[in-house]
Amino acid sequence: MDLSIIKSLLWDVKYEDFDSKLFQDFLADRIAEKGNIDQLNWYFEKFGFSKFIARVLTSVNTSRQTKDFWQKYLQY
Repeated sequence: MDLSIIKSLLWDVKYEDFDSKLFQDFLADRIAEKGNIDQLNWYFEKFGFSKFIARVLTSVNTSRQTKDFWQKYLQY
């Protein structure tokens, strides 16, 4: 799986050995807090919108502001 689009989010992990399937929750947290639209779309394509939303809204690693944003987004 090509991880080049998310490489900038992996500053503190060994990129060469990173398993995106194993660390889907980690990626959802990082993309929600620090990602861009291309990284968000990459996640949606690989793992799905529902997986992302479920993680972001329940994660202790996601800020209140980020959770509020996605809750508002879902209302529309």
